[in-house]
Amino acid sequence: MPRVYYRQDACERFARKVAHGSGDECWEWQGAVRADGYGAFCVRTGNLSLAHRFGYELGRGPIAEGMTLDPLCRNRRCVRTDHLEAVTLAENKRRGMSANAINARKTHCDHGHEFSPTNTRIGQNGWRQCRMCKRLVDARARASRTPEQVQATRDYMRAYHLRRRQERPATLH
Repeated sequence: MPRVYYRQDACERFARKVAHGSGDECWEWQGAVRADGYGAFCVRTGNLSLAHRFGYELGRGPIAEGMTLDPLCRNRRCVRTDHLEAVTLAENKRRGMSANAINARKTHCDHGHEFSPTNTRIGQNGWRQCRMCKRLVDARARASRTPEQVQATRDYMRAYHLRRRQERPATLH
């Protein structure tokens, strides 16, 4: 018959699997670690918990509904409660180290122009684009076109607008 661990036993087992750092250092989880780097802890038979969540609830109480824990030290194996903060999932993602999170925190484009409301265009995919850089890229593209290419574009646009006018239904007056 499998052994059922009770809260006191779980607390003792948890404490044995934590390496306490000195001063303000992380308390590293020494038990099982998941593929994503977070510690795994079996509270009782068949009930697997994340080690940092178990430690937080042990030290600070239950985690509010809809909240997730953000390791402020960026160490996924840390179970020290003052290194963990309960935040929304959206805030946790913003603070993360993914490419999207890093780009969202940028205040200037790669060429040093500020992402201000007047200098920033938001594309259909939600990405920010620096208007100044876009103007420079477009100007270089226009400068590299031959007179024949310019004339071909004008002819195409004239024909396009003429077709559009002909397709438009006549308005009643």
